[in-house]
Amino acid sequence: MFLLLFVSLRIFSHIISQQLHRVIHSLDGEAVSSRSVRVFVIYKELVKAAVGVSLSLAWIAGLLYIGEVFAASLLLVPVFCALVYSSVLFAVTYGFVTFVDLIPYPFSR
Repeated sequence: MFLLLFVSLRIFSHIISQQLHRVIHSLDGEAVSSRSVRVFVIYKELVKAAVGVSLSLAWIAGLLYIGEVFAASLLLVPVFCALVYSSVLFAVTYGFVTFVDLIPYPFSR
Protein backbone atom coordinates (compact mmCIF):
# COMPACT_ATOMS: atom_id res chain seq x y z
CA MET A 1 0.00 0.00 0.00
CA PHE A 2 2.79 2.39 0.95
CA LEU A 3 4.64 1.56 -2.27
CA LEU A 4 1.58 2.39 -4.40
CA LEU A 5 1.10 5.68 -2.57
CA PHE A 6 4.78 6.52 -3.01
CA VAL A 7 4.69 5.72 -6.73
CA SER A 8 1.50 7.70 -7.33
CA LEU A 9 2.84 10.75 -5.47
CA ARG A 10 6.12 10.48 -7.36
CA ILE A 11 4.27 10.42 -10.69
CA PHE A 12 2.11 13.36 -9.60
CA SER A 13 5.16 15.42 -8.59
CA HIS A 14 6.88 14.58 -11.89
CA ILE A 15 3.80 15.75 -13.83
CA ILE A 16 3.70 18.98 -11.82
CA SER A 17 7.38 19.67 -12.48
CA GLN A 18 6.89 19.05 -16.23
CA GLN A 19 3.88 21.37 -16.37
CA LEU A 20 5.71 23.99 -14.31
CA HIS A 21 8.67 23.85 -16.67
CA ARG A 22 6.34 24.19 -19.68
CA VAL A 23 4.45 27.17 -18.21
CA ILE A 24 7.63 28.99 -17.19
CA HIS A 25 9.09 28.58 -20.68
CA SER A 26 5.85 29.79 -22.26
CA LEU A 27 6.03 33.04 -20.27
CA ASP A 28 9.31 34.02 -21.99
CA GLY A 29 10.91 35.71 -19.00
CA GLU A 30 7.99 37.92 -18.02
CA ALA A 31 8.12 39.33 -14.53
CA VAL A 32 5.68 37.07 -12.69
CA SER A 33 5.80 35.57 -9.25
CA SER A 34 7.22 32.06 -9.16
CA ARG A 35 4.86 31.23 -6.32
CA SER A 36 1.76 32.19 -8.30
CA VAL A 37 2.91 30.05 -11.23
CA ARG A 38 3.40 27.08 -8.90
CA VAL A 39 -0.04 27.55 -7.34
CA PHE A 40 -1.61 27.78 -10.80
CA VAL A 41 0.06 24.58 -12.03
CA ILE A 42 -0.69 22.63 -8.85
CA TYR A 43 -4.33 23.77 -8.90
CA LYS A 44 -4.75 22.66 -12.52
CA GLU A 45 -3.23 19.26 -11.80
CA LEU A 46 -5.35 18.76 -8.67
CA VAL A 47 -8.50 19.55 -10.66
CA LYS A 48 -7.48 17.05 -13.34
CA ALA A 49 -6.73 14.41 -10.69
CA ALA A 50 -10.05 14.92 -8.90
CA VAL A 51 -12.03 14.73 -12.12
CA GLY A 52 -9.99 11.71 -13.20
CA VAL A 53 -10.78 9.84 -9.98
CA SER A 54 -14.47 10.71 -10.30
CA LEU A 55 -14.62 9.54 -13.90
CA SER A 56 -12.77 6.33 -13.01
CA LEU A 57 -15.34 5.57 -10.34
CA ALA A 58 -18.13 6.40 -12.80
CA TRP A 59 -16.53 4.03 -15.31
CA ILE A 60 -16.44 1.17 -12.78
CA ALA A 61 -20.03 1.84 -11.71
CA GLY A 62 -21.16 1.98 -15.34
CA LEU A 63 -19.50 -1.33 -16.15
CA LEU A 64 -21.14 -2.93 -13.13
CA TYR A 65 -24.50 -1.52 -14.21
CA ILE A 66 -24.06 -2.82 -17.75
CA GLY A 67 -23.11 -6.22 -16.34
CA GLU A 68 -26.24 -6.30 -14.17
CA VAL A 69 -28.67 -5.11 -16.83
CA PHE A 70 -27.40 -7.28 -19.67
CA ALA A 71 -26.50 -10.37 -17.62
CA ALA A 72 -29.21 -12.46 -19.26
CA SER A 73 -28.20 -11.41 -22.78
CA LEU A 74 -25.63 -13.01 -24.97
CA LEU A 75 -22.00 -12.33 -24.17
CA LEU A 76 -21.51 -9.91 -27.06
CA VAL A 77 -24.25 -7.50 -25.94
CA PRO A 78 -22.66 -6.51 -22.60
CA VAL A 79 -19.18 -6.52 -24.15
CA PHE A 80 -20.29 -4.21 -26.95
CA CYS A 81 -22.15 -1.91 -24.54
CA ALA A 82 -19.12 -1.81 -22.24
CA LEU A 83 -16.83 -0.94 -25.16
CA VAL A 84 -19.12 1.87 -26.29
CA TYR A 85 -19.44 3.17 -22.73
CA SER A 86 -15.69 3.01 -22.18
CA SER A 87 -15.00 4.78 -25.48
CA VAL A 88 -17.42 7.61 -24.68
CA LEU A 89 -16.01 8.05 -21.19
CA PHE A 90 -12.45 8.01 -22.54
CA ALA A 91 -13.38 10.72 -25.07
CA VAL A 92 -14.93 12.86 -22.32
CA THR A 93 -11.86 12.43 -20.12
CA TYR A 94 -9.46 13.21 -22.96
CA GLY A 95 -11.49 16.28 -23.91
CA PHE A 96 -11.53 17.57 -20.34
CA VAL A 97 -7.78 17.07 -19.83
CA THR A 98 -7.02 18.73 -23.17
CA PHE A 99 -9.27 21.66 -22.27
CA VAL A 100 -7.63 22.12 -18.87
CA ASP A 101 -4.14 21.90 -20.39
CA LEU A 102 -5.01 24.67 -22.83
CA ILE A 103 -5.95 27.13 -20.08
CA PRO A 104 -3.17 29.74 -20.16
CA TYR A 105 -1.46 31.24 -17.18
CA PRO A 106 -3.82 34.11 -16.25
CA PHE A 107 -1.25 36.78 -15.51
CA SER A 108 0.67 36.57 -18.79
CA ARG A 109 0.07 39.11 -21.51
